[in-house]
Amino acid sequence: MREGSSYEDYRLTFNRPETTGRWTLSGGLIRDEAVPFLNNEQQILLTTETFARDAIVLKDLQSDHITIQSDRDPHGLRFGIEGWPHLGLWAAPGAPFVCIEPWQGHADTVSHDGELTRKPGIVCLEPGGEWSKAWWVELF
Repeated sequence: MREGSSYEDYRLTFNRPETTGRWTLSGGLIRDEAVPFLNNEQQILLTTETFARDAIVLKDLQSDHITIQSDRDPHGLRFGIEGWPHLGLWAAPGAPFVCIEPWQGHADTVSHDGELTRKPGIVCLEPGGEWSKAWWVELF
C-alpha cells in the first residue's frame, strides 16, 4: 500500500462485467450451489469484511484479467486470468494484502464421490502427455 492510503482505498476490477455466484465452503468442501455475488459488475471493494467469511471462489469468468488499484495511487497490478476456469481471492484476517489465485480445480464439493478422475478441474493425461497453463502479472 502507498503511504497515506488504507486497505479500503483499494478495489479489484475485472476487465469485463461479471455475473457469477460465490462458491462458499462447508467443512472445507465447496458447496454445490453458489450464493449470489456479482450481477453485471466489474468491481470488488476491499474492506476488512471482504474476506471475513472465507475466500471468494468464482467460476467461469468472462474477464481476461483483474486489476488491483486505488484512486489514491497511480500504480497498481494487473493479473492475467484468461483460460483459468476458477479464481480464488483471499486474505488473512486483518492482513494488508489480497491473494489472487487462478485455479484449474478447487477443493472437493460436498457431493463429490471421492473419485479423483471425476473431480472438477482435473486434467487427465495419457502417459508421456503434457499440459500447461500460464498467467501473467503487469505492474504499472
